Amino acid sequence: MMMTVIMNNVQFLCSLCLLLLPLITANPPTHTYTFHASQSPPLSPGAFEVAEGITSLTQCYNACDAFAAKSSTKPCAGFTLINSTGAYLCAYYHLNDAITPNPPQHELVGWYQQSKNPSPSPSPSPLPPPKPKPPPTPPLIPGPDHYIATLHTDVGPNANATIVFNVARANAPHGADQFYRLCGSVGFYNGAALIRVVPGNMVEWGPSSSATLNAEYGHTPIPNDPMGSLSNTKGTLTFNNDGGMGRATVLFLNLANNSKLDAKGLVPFATIQNDDKESFTTAQAIFNPTPNSTAGVPAQEYANYGNKWIAEHYPGINFITGCSIKKVAAPLGI
Repeated sequence: MMMTVIMNNVQFLCSLCLLLLPLITANPPTHTYTFHASQSPPLSPGAFEVAEGITSLTQCYNACDAFAAKSSTKPCAGFTLINSTGAYLCAYYHLNDAITPNPPQHELVGWYQQSKNPSPSPSPSPLPPPKPKPPPTPPLIPGPDHYIATLHTDVGPNANATIVFNVARANAPHGADQFYRLCGSVGFYNGAALIRVVPGNMVEWGPSSSATLNAEYGHTPIPNDPMGSLSNTKGTLTFNNDGGMGRATVLFLNLANNSKLDAKGLVPFATIQNDDKESFTTAQAIFNPTPNSTAGVPAQEYANYGNKWIAEHYPGINFITGCSIKKVAAPLGI
């Protein structure tokens, strides 16, 4: 009887040791991983687990390998590494093997895609210290009820074509106030590249050419505006809300009827007058820097590396040369 109890206890302890062994053994990764800088995997169905306090990529590799071993129905296809303020995070995905370009998220380092077949992978070096927290963005101050904003560009035969927007604060107060600040007193868009063109559909810009301004204004989204009288029709200007620099500094100009975007909370705050042929001609003549992709230039990469980098990698890209404001007493054709 005593011997049976002892044997049962030994079997229990051995079973417990086997269960704990993967937790106390730091094995090298069993898969290789392909790094896609500043990209994220397909958004659906999303990450199934997030780990905080990451100090080495080995932790993320080993966890992904462990998930793959534990589940045949939901294997780990890879993870994104996020350099959050004060800590690194790893978000694990069980998605297909294809990568689709997505707008980079704020503080996203990149997507580590697991190979299909296991093979040894060298241990990476420890991660550098997380970047410090950005300075707080100054509070948003209400702008005028009505104003005209002129976007000066290097488009056209004389490299001085303009796009003129009529802004009524009632359409989207937060959007109008933010644009008034960035276009006017801050000069955020001066020298900024026009990073995305979807021919016949939209033009997008947003990161500043100044790293200092990006750090100050590019990380704090403005509050959402309720849908007003404007829809995302041709000639309207709207802040993006992609979760990165969008809803902070990234804007898109509709060159077609994109009213389906209304349901996504994308609220226009300005418009080009219908009879302003010069502004539409300028917008439609903007150079497409990514003709093989509608995703445009990765906003975060541009924010990180600036105009020299974007001019080298996307020759022919157009730039905003200035942005000016004129207050008016009443809206003009809005």
